[in-house]
Amino acid sequence: MSVMKRGLTRPLLFTTIADQMEEMMAAGRISHGDRLPAERQLAAHLKVSRSTVREAIRVLEQKGLVEIRRGRKGGAYVRPPVHRLPAEDLGALERLSLNQITDFRLTIEGHITALAARTADPTDIRRLKRQLETARALMNRGRERVDAYIEADRALHICVAQIAGNPLFTEALDAALVLKPHFCPLLHLNPCLMETNYEDLVGIVGAIEAGSSEAASRATRAHITRFNDAVG
Repeated sequence: MSVMKRGLTRPLLFTTIADQMEEMMAAGRISHGDRLPAERQLAAHLKVSRSTVREAIRVLEQKGLVEIRRGRKGGAYVRPPVHRLPAEDLGALERLSLNQITDFRLTIEGHITALAARTADPTDIRRLKRQLETARALMNRGRERVDAYIEADRALHICVAQIAGNPLFTEALDAALVLKPHFCPLLHLNPCLMETNYEDLVGIVGAIEAGSSEAASRATRAHITRFNDAVG
């Protein structure tokens, strides 16, 4: 079950469709590098509206499973999968404390964001801004949407790591952000704190767009510290 579904009595239709599309990728029916069929074709095949398909693709983009390209050959393209840690290694990491995970994030994410600020192109910035739009739409929507907002926040951080260009950064950060000591306290996050968290994300994206490595790193480290103080 995806993180976005936890706490919801009825899964939103687009998250269900996103799960179906993800299963198609996992089964090899759609390989990495392939372009997804047009929205109209997918909507007809899955028997849903085009807007539902569009939202499902945005979920897949947040997860780093697809990349949206513009231009004559634009569309949604399947990205190579992120390799997960073996269960035994993940179990060992689950014993880390929240402070240990935060120390790791402070060390690695400041560097990652600085790199992203140097390398981000207009397509990358548009992708980050779409992530922000998703997070903003989920802000202060009640307790049942906290988990969906957390997933949107996580997806933006992963997106920054992908822009930095080193797959090891993406894998390491992805592993840290789903660890229980890090994730579980977030489910009890006060929805009122989402606005502060969102403004942090806006600042990080703004610094990346401006190409300011120092400001991007500083904003990221401040965000992580504030985040740890809120849930610690």
